[in-house]
Amino acid sequence: MKPLITIGILLVAAFLFVWFSPTCRITRSFDNFERNAKKVITGPELAAWGNAILEKYPTNGWLKVRDLGTNFPPQLRTLVAPELGPHIMVYEALETNQPPWVMISWGSGFLGHCGFEIGPTNFTGSRAHHRWTAGVYSWNDHGNGSQ
Repeated sequence: MKPLITIGILLVAAFLFVWFSPTCRITRSFDNFERNAKKVITGPELAAWGNAILEKYPTNGWLKVRDLGTNFPPQLRTLVAPELGPHIMVYEALETNQPPWVMISWGSGFLGHCGFEIGPTNFTGSRAHHRWTAGVYSWNDHGNGSQ
């Protein structure tokens, strides 16, 4: 009987170790990206922030969260594993049918990526996406994404 109890305790301990490991935590944050985001920020809040970024930084380029200081929604800093982003890219309008837009993304080559695309109300997204509000889309190319 004692060996069965010992084995049972070891199996539960191994499961808990794996479940709470950083790799599983990061994977769960990708799997539940959109659901978790909706708990902490709204589409209109993202639209207001993204369009303010477009006004201040109108040309192509990467922006760092630390350089934006308080001009970054604090609730997004830890939405996904902080070691994987967020990364912010501003895209210029390439033609009249594609307005400028901002992309916030988290990810890696191994796990895939997820994030938001934000632009003016006539922006329709640049990849497979989920519309949150006019001009705001979420996307997730992680294998088990919540899209």
